[in-house]
Amino acid sequence: MGSSFFRLGDYPSDIKTVQAAAVATLRDPESHHGQHLELIGGPGLVRAGGSSEALMDFHPGYYAVLTDDGEFFAVLEARFEQMFCDGADFPEGPVASDGMVIMEETDIELPQPPISEGSHLWEIANFGQRPNLLYFLSVPTGHAPDEVLEVLTRSGSGDEPPPGYVMVSGVSMLSPGNSVWVPIDLSPGSYVAYVPATNMVVPFDVVPN
Repeated sequence: MGSSFFRLGDYPSDIKTVQAAAVATLRDPESHHGQHLELIGGPGLVRAGGSSEALMDFHPGYYAVLTDDGEFFAVLEARFEQMFCDGADFPEGPVASDGMVIMEETDIELPQPPISEGSHLWEIANFGQRPNLLYFLSVPTGHAPDEVLEVLTRSGSGDEPPPGYVMVSGVSMLSPGNSVWVPIDLSPGSYVAYVPATNMVVPFDVVPN
């Protein structure tokens, strides 16, 4: 299960109406984008008992979070306040990512190879014209993109990956012009970037250090 975050205007006077709009936006993001809520991403699909992380660009104001099944909905407020962690300030300014992934309607641009094993922080940016989400999966070596797509399509975009396919990271629905930063731990092997809405699969390899 994943969670999507929405940027709101003022504090909503009718929470139920906003929740209904959020659910409608997730079900048909292209039709509802710009009419109701702006999607700012969030952690991708999370297996039961697991966890996922994402760094998002919050500005002062109100936000909503909704789980993919529509069961959990909450409104949050972001403020400009100095934050401290173990006595140290959180860093300000742009997030220092070590790679960028660009989503467009017909293409996914990945960081330049070689992509080395280890922990990375990738910026995921939507340069397209419609909201989209993206998953990164480890796949069996030697599987062609068409074979991977067939397996993933059979399993369903919101289901657990089939045996041999491991979800390693991802980002929930992201509106055009927005970015989210995703930590990703990669071991040597074969991987794909997968956009379920357009059935797009882009393979990449991770090499040892």
